[in-house]
Amino acid sequence: MAQTIIQITAKPGSLLAMGKLKNLRPHILRGIRQAWFETGRDLMKEANKQILHGTKTGRKYRNLRNRSSAPGESHANQSGDLRKSLGWKVHGADSIEFGYGIDKPTTDYAKFIEFGTPKGQMKPRPTLRNTVLASTRNIEVNLVKGITKEIEK
Repeated sequence: MAQTIIQITAKPGSLLAMGKLKNLRPHILRGIRQAWFETGRDLMKEANKQILHGTKTGRKYRNLRNRSSAPGESHANQSGDLRKSLGWKVHGADSIEFGYGIDKPTTDYAKFIEFGTPKGQMKPRPTLRNTVLASTRNIEVNLVKGITKEIEK
């Protein structure tokens, strides 16, 4: 099964993106890496909140227990298989991957739910994008806290 992921790295022009990462002291790198771990936990919490508790405005099908999601909303939890395949992986101080199929098998339809179908029969239900957008401030705070904690040691 293929992965459907979003990779989070530093913005172009920032200290990390300018290739200066290797020049940082090891304790700063440790702080950044720890921030990515905290970010992974936050992303999972936010994704589960959006999937399980977010208001869905799509159609209500008689054979499905939950109301479906409308285009642009995070996907609705029908069988639970897609939600259970969510995961994250830290790549040192460089980046974090967040998506479906990273550490557990995913469904064949994960990419269609997230990005829609190629001919547009089904519009995207971008859970990963919505989660990252809702967590942007937490990601920034995690990085600042992780680096600050290591500097103050």
